[in-house]
Amino acid sequence: MIRLDDLQPGTKLVIKAWDHNISDQVETVATYNGWCDHPEWGAAVSVSYENTDCHIDETETDIPVKQFEKNIIKLAEVA
Repeated sequence: MIRLDDLQPGTKLVIKAWDHNISDQVETVATYNGWCDHPEWGAAVSVSYENTDCHIDETETDIPVKQFEKNIIKLAEVA
């Protein structure tokens, strides 16, 4: 299991995310940017998705911690 406390900013993960273009869940690579404070959720995780259709007019997005943990599939392999 991947522990959030062990992740360093820039870590790439394979994660389940919502693709707004096709309105379906997809697997994509997300870059972990670090913790952030969200006005509605409190502590959250900031990520950037390689699949730009998982963003809504932004290059980074915030995810509630529990959702992020639930959607992590594995560490991405870096070539």
